[in-house]
Amino acid sequence: MPLPEDRHARDVAIANAAAALTDAEHTLKTTVDRVRAGGGTDSDITAARDALDAAYRADAAARQPVNFPVNYGYSKNGTHLVCHTVTSWHTLRPGNASIKSDKRNFFNLTGQPLDADGNPDPSGCGRTVCFEWARRRNPAIIPAMRLVFGRRSFLRLCSADGPLQDPRAAGPSDADAPWDPLSLEPPDEDADGYIRSCCGGAQGRAFSGMCTTGVKHEIDNIVQKKNPTTRFVSFIDDMVQNDTVAEAVKSYCGEKKERKKTDNPREGWENGTPPPHRDFKERGVVR
Repeated sequence: MPLPEDRHARDVAIANAAAALTDAEHTLKTTVDRVRAGGGTDSDITAARDALDAAYRADAAARQPVNFPVNYGYSKNGTHLVCHTVTSWHTLRPGNASIKSDKRNFFNLTGQPLDADGNPDPSGCGRTVCFEWARRRNPAIIPAMRLVFGRRSFLRLCSADGPLQDPRAAGPSDADAPWDPLSLEPPDEDADGYIRSCCGGAQGRAFSGMCTTGVKHEIDNIVQKKNPTTRFVSFIDDMVQNDTVAEAVKSYCGEKKERKKTDNPREGWENGTPPPHRDFKERGVVR
């Protein structure tokens, strides 16, 4: 759906256009009465009618349906809705192209840490972007987010034999005393034997879907307004863009550019090795 500020701007534009239309109708009526009373010429009526025609066009333009990105991440049968939406696009306009935009892990992009100078900090905990979004859109959830994100986070991959061990872990292995994945007690957060992911970030935690979807939806709206004919549909961070071939490619490049503003660059990695809080896929443990 459109962002709240965009909905407000549309409502204001419609109200202003309606008021201008009412004024133009009144002006035409008074001008006709004035000319009939001998206080003007036919050119005055013509000018008033032209102004009324322009007001009608402006009112119709303000009320035109607005194209906006849709995200079915929190909808029942959301993946089905995405598939049906894309199918309907190609049924109505078979010459258009659809581009799948899922080149990066958006949990990592929204977990962008910044240093004191506002520059990307590869060694920091990635919570800045999520909290900035919450302050803009839903500040009431910030205390709950602080409670959840106040502890370090790491994903645990488990098999039938127990937790999956990090082959690069230093020190003794935890295999002698494996953590029970069904236990209500968390494992030792400092244990090197477990694969960690997104330290302090959103992935795999409460608010993970909300934060990433919210940040992404803002980006989608920015790109949408720059590419008004392109249609966007998403399920959380998995998105499809549809338009003519040229416009679809243009909007796809615009989406990549906007996402890079929250990207988590690899500067600061030592010898090409990411710090331990990186996503385990980037660490080469799981491919």
